[in-house]
Amino acid sequence: MAIPFNEVQVAQVANFLRVINALDNIDNRILRQADRALLALAHQPTPNAVIDRILLIMINDVDDIRVVLNDGSLHNSGGLPENAIKRLDQATKRLQQAMNTNASVNARAHHIEVAEEELLAVRGLLRY
Repeated sequence: MAIPFNEVQVAQVANFLRVINALDNIDNRILRQADRALLALAHQPTPNAVIDRILLIMINDVDDIRVVLNDGSLHNSGGLPENAIKRLDQATKRLQQAMNTNASVNARAHHIEVAEEELLAVRGLLRY
C-alpha cells in the first residue's frame, strides 16, 4: 500500500533522506578514513601511496556528499546554510593539500585534522 504523500511531502522526505545519507557518510566513512590516514602518518614509514589512497577515498566521499546536497538543492534553498557546501569545499582543499608528499608528516596530519574540523562543522549544520 502506497503512502499518500503530496509532492511537497515527497520532496521533504527525499531531502530528509539526503541529509541522513550525508551524515552517515561523514560519520561512518570519512571520519573513519581520516583516523586511518592519521594513524598511517604516525607510523612511518608508511608508503605515500597508501596514505594518498585513503585521502582519495575521503575526497570522493566528500564529493558524494556535495552531489547529494546539490541534488536536493539543500545548499541554497534555505533548508541548510550555504556554509555546508563551502565547508565541504574547504575539507576537500585540505585533503588535497595533505596529498602533497613533499610536505612534512606534521603538515600532512595538520591538513587532515583541519579537514576533519570542517566535516564536523558540516555535520553540525546538517543536524540542525
